[in-house]
Amino acid sequence: MLTAIGPVIAASVNTFFTENAPGTDGFQDVPNSRANFFFFSGIQGRFDFGGTMPTGKRVAEHARSDMPRRFVVGNLPEEQPQPPEPGF
Repeated sequence: MLTAIGPVIAASVNTFFTENAPGTDGFQDVPNSRANFFFFSGIQGRFDFGGTMPTGKRVAEHARSDMPRRFVVGNLPEEQPQPPEPGF
């Protein structure tokens, strides 16, 4: 099942020291090896295979009930502007 999909941007820097070229026997050193840059962008999907699906209460409902609530209901009081302090 597909669990997430979204954009992805990636970059990579590599250096190749050996190569296995066609017509040669085994690996050979790459003369004048230098850094190679690869860039990638696209859409990435993440899949979840196996595991179990949660049942019963939702995860958010499992939060501890003794934790303090940090949300405000209603309108916030308007702040009164403070007079500027005397400067130099």
